[in-house]
Amino acid sequence: MMGKKTLLFLVLFVLNVSATERIIALSPSINEIIFSLGGANQIVGNTEYCTYPEASKHVEKVGGYFSPSLEKIVALHPTLVIMQQNNYKLSQKLQQLDIATKIVKIDTLQNIKHSILEIGTILHQEQKAHELILDIEGTLQSLKNITTNKKVLFVIGHNTSLASRVFVAGQNLYFDDIINASGNTNALQSSRKGQPVLNAENIIATNPDIIILLAHSMKEKHLTRDDLINPWHELPINASRTNSIYIIDKKYAGIPSNRLVYFMNDFKNILQDFAACDGKHIVSQSPYITHTLEFFDLKKCVIGASVYDDLVEKNLPRTGKVIDPDKLALEKLRPDFLFTSDWTKPKMLQEITPKGTYAVTLHGFNSMQEIENNLYTIANTLHLNKEKIESFKNEYKQLSQQIDSKNKRVLLLSACSKEIYSYGQNTYLGDLFSKAGFIIPDNAKNVKHFKLDELNEFIQKEKIDFIFGFVPYSKATTCYVLETQKNLPIVYLDADNFMHPAPTTLLKGLQELKSKESEW
Repeated sequence: MMGKKTLLFLVLFVLNVSATERIIALSPSINEIIFSLGGANQIVGNTEYCTYPEASKHVEKVGGYFSPSLEKIVALHPTLVIMQQNNYKLSQKLQQLDIATKIVKIDTLQNIKHSILEIGTILHQEQKAHELILDIEGTLQSLKNITTNKKVLFVIGHNTSLASRVFVAGQNLYFDDIINASGNTNALQSSRKGQPVLNAENIIATNPDIIILLAHSMKEKHLTRDDLINPWHELPINASRTNSIYIIDKKYAGIPSNRLVYFMNDFKNILQDFAACDGKHIVSQSPYITHTLEFFDLKKCVIGASVYDDLVEKNLPRTGKVIDPDKLALEKLRPDFLFTSDWTKPKMLQEITPKGTYAVTLHGFNSMQEIENNLYTIANTLHLNKEKIESFKNEYKQLSQQIDSKNKRVLLLSACSKEIYSYGQNTYLGDLFSKAGFIIPDNAKNVKHFKLDELNEFIQKEKIDFIFGFVPYSKATTCYVLETQKNLPIVYLDADNFMHPAPTTLLKGLQELKSKESEW
């Protein structure tokens, strides 16, 4: 006779077996949602494109997303096949074979949340489903008002040419819902649904402020960022002008599942990056100005630079030389701000400044005080916090005082070009080295050019103890012209740390100077 405990065990076993589905997931999105709801042990089949999480790769494959095999599905004896609308005909065939099917919609944000709840109900994981939905809604809420009223274009694929067939996100997809929730609009305002195809002419007509390239296979295709971004710089659109073209290369970007929160966080970072420069798009007309902007973390806001500037990206538009900026290039960029050095004369500056652009002349070559003044000018112009300026002033003064100059009389020479020239007392380097305790000759007031015989005479007359030679380490470690001065010690310093009157470079220079005390 069967005991009560044995009977109870059998009842529970039967209930457990009947409650466990044998599920086949016919899309990566559905597969990921099932896994996230704890249904991994119920999935007996999925598609070749179901690769996340890692365990998905080891599940029996039933074909592709658009071409699942009916025979393979039937062979797995599923109790339920979950699919999207594109598999509707397959659903009918399976139902004729008494295999239950469930079609879910994951095109819009609302449908994605509803599908998570539906699948959660099937798996008896309603609480977990609600938690995933709350996570999505909370992340969506965090996108609001970072930047607003901008036209955003999501581009799908790996286009290295924009001549034709550029797939973008239409207005009936979750991309559009996310853009709208952030307080912005889809650049493509069209009745065409899904992923409309555009060409260059269509894109120019939309004139997006922000372009986001969804290129999940760029590494597999051996494509670089420049390969994908450079074609967009050829178009006369706002996003190109302000360098607001971004790439999201993660596979989850095109999979509408619970991992949508990762994609929305990537979008949030892009909005924050854009907002940091919105209204602060800058042309830097001198390399030292770019170095100074970098100190404020504003290099990303530079949309154009002089031909001499190697601190910015190579493909950034060039706006002429330091002395004579290119008026047409500036007109094309229409920056919010144009920062030039005092090498650009006032009359020239007035002629080349585009309408609506605020032009600012910076100084900095005559003293450390001028460098400090530049920082305050930039901070006041762009409404920046001044704490970093005070920190720099304290740091460079402390570093200067820590250097043991031994009261040496020195020449500050840069001579790796065709001419030899020195930095005197009335230059920022003369001022900086004086603050460090070195003696700069009285009659080397400004930048002084020497011929070789003049230099020898000057050294003897001023009783110079040794030479500081500024050499760009990226190109050389010594300088031929200076090596002719064998009668004096030469201490080489990295020109890249000293030739730009900007905070970050000069702090590096002082640290290098401190490290070479044993050489004098």
